Amino acid sequence: MSLQINESRDNPDVLVTGGSRGIGLAVCRLLHSQGHRVTAVGRSEAARFLEPGIRYIQADLSDLDEVHRLCEQIRREPPCILINNLGVERNKPFEDLSLEDFQYVINGNLLSHFLLCKATLPTMVENNWGRIVFVTSVWGHISASRRQAYSASKFALHGFAMSLADEYASKGVLVNCVAPGFINIDETGSPGRGPERNDFLAKRIPMGRMGQPEEVARLIEWLVSPQCSYMSAQILTVDGGFLNSGSRGQKF
Repeated sequence: MSLQINESRDNPDVLVTGGSRGIGLAVCRLLHSQGHRVTAVGRSEAARFLEPGIRYIQADLSDLDEVHRLCEQIRREPPCILINNLGVERNKPFEDLSLEDFQYVINGNLLSHFLLCKATLPTMVENNWGRIVFVTSVWGHISASRRQAYSASKFALHGFAMSLADEYASKGVLVNCVAPGFINIDETGSPGRGPERNDFLAKRIPMGRMGQPEEVARLIEWLVSPQCSYMSAQILTVDGGFLNSGSRGQKF
């Protein structure tokens, strides 16, 4: 008996959250170069850094009203590939972490993904083909001080994704997580970020360097391709060996 693999139409539409910078931007560029019609979502007012042909929607997905508006918009043309890449953080000592801070992180890192899956899964099921990738973090495997909200959201996202994967695998929808470690994203405008911090981190990664957004994007590209036909419910860590090292017990 020959193996029948269901493949979607060529180059299905893609939605990438957090698509204006870092890993999300690298994913948008790579999938667009492969012929996909890509929609990027980001908080920036303009996306001059995106190639012509990449659609851009400005939305702050830590604001659930804006998430609902985005969902209504994409329901009119739902993608068959959803890359939930958005990640926000407010890392503070617990005594300084407010309920507003905690809710901000949970809204952006968990509830927005929940609502976007609600908006896109019906079309994937109708087509009997879909791909969902959650870009999570090594901080969804382990945690450290000042990461209560961030790690809570990422641990929860892993559980959410695994449940979706189990429920929708028989409907042709594959759900996976990619958990990056320390990735070299331009954060020089953020307090405490920049070349000095990058050097500090690189010394604590077994490969001796931070990862590049394009290295994560290439894995995501494969996960949403027809070549990925039998992998679901996986959490794939891209961290240069960080989780396996003794460095994770140190302060970051």
